[in-house]
Amino acid sequence: MTAARGTVPRVGRALSDRAGISRNIAVIGHKGRMGAMLAQRLGAAGHRVFGADRELRADGRRVLARDELAAVLGGSAYVLLAVPVTAVSEVLELAAPYLDPGQLLFDIASVKELPLRCMEERHSGPVVGAHPLFGPRPMACELRVALVRGRGAGVEECRAVEDLFTDIGCACFWVTAEEHDRNVGLIQSLNFAGGAAYLALAERIGDRRFFTPSFRRRMESARALLTDDAAMFCDFSAMNPYFTEILAGYAETLRGIAASGGESGPRPDLVRRRLAELARQAAGIYAGDDPEKSRPADIPTD
Repeated sequence: MTAARGTVPRVGRALSDRAGISRNIAVIGHKGRMGAMLAQRLGAAGHRVFGADRELRADGRRVLARDELAAVLGGSAYVLLAVPVTAVSEVLELAAPYLDPGQLLFDIASVKELPLRCMEERHSGPVVGAHPLFGPRPMACELRVALVRGRGAGVEECRAVEDLFTDIGCACFWVTAEEHDRNVGLIQSLNFAGGAAYLALAERIGDRRFFTPSFRRRMESARALLTDDAAMFCDFSAMNPYFTEILAGYAETLRGIAASGGESGPRPDLVRRRLAELARQAAGIYAGDDPEKSRPADIPTD
């Protein structure tokens, strides 16, 4: 990728005709797994993509060079921050001097409240939060993106980010930062933590001779989650402001099962009843999509 140079076009003016327009997009973190995938897809969709990333120096350090940032950001109307959530603050501190108020800044971190706050503190222009709900090698049916309107982003800027993801085959929906983080905490972080705790307990006290085919399938499905992607899940779960609250609710549910019974010990009838209640509640997730819940939300108003 080559560096973009020239005058920064204001986003609003560049979007007067959104359909089929080719846009200059700076991707900070374009060599990472998600950054590389999105840069490739955006380029294939006809956009001009310019990348900046950490480079290995002679002293062994990987450094995001200021001169590279200045060159890449210099002529881009859009700036995509494709870095881990733990690096957002540091990278924005380096990039802030080269950001123009006319540029639209958006990220793809797996939590939204903290990155949005960092972007809004360091950029005076429009800000949008995005979370692709898929990994670097997605199936076509999985391309959904949650979007969050940040400070300074009007309807036109919000639609611009939505259009970029639509151009690469994604379906977008709009939520608030809190709605996003609560749902990600429940669906992704709790799945990771619960799976890790369960399989760790099985490893610690389980006898492998009892491992059933269904249990081995669960182990296999969790392999990437608990190995290749463990650091990522640990990071964004720890930075989700609602995760400990969600975890406490899950623990309370388990304690309710464990406490079924009286002073003389567990009562099978109460344990069975509680488990049946939970199974009935959980079965609702397989009952089909609720049109109101699955309907793509429009851009939130101020």
